[in-house]
Amino acid sequence: MSASLESLTPLGWDPAWAKTLATTVHGAEPGRVLQHHGVALVLALPGRTETVMLTLRLEPQPTVGDWVAVKNGEIVAVLPRRSLLRRRNAHGDGEQQLAANIDKVLLVCGLDRPVKDGRIQRGTAISRDAGAEPVVVLTKAS
Repeated sequence: MSASLESLTPLGWDPAWAKTLATTVHGAEPGRVLQHHGVALVLALPGRTETVMLTLRLEPQPTVGDWVAVKNGEIVAVLPRRSLLRRRNAHGDGEQQLAANIDKVLLVCGLDRPVKDGRIQRGTAISRDAGAEPVVVLTKAS
């Protein structure tokens, strides 16, 4: 792995992702979606961070956590996801993608008020549905 690609290792880049990228788009560099602002995405690229505008209609649409293939400053493909955390959207007629390619979901509950079992159960359910491990974190009251 080149030194610049090693900068992506703390974000989850591994040999399996490298193989997927090589078989998906020849000559592209990997990027991890860090932030999503409508048509502007902030990407971690080898050795740098850049804001890239979405110019192509991609399927699936990139979300935070996705690994993408970048060529000439343009996202040309979204690599197949290992997991996808999602919930119903605010209108109840579709879903909202929250994050992709995650291993654990931290469900943080402050102990300065009663812990709501339903909230923990819902968070646990969407975490498991995404293929991620739910971890309940109880914080002390300040």
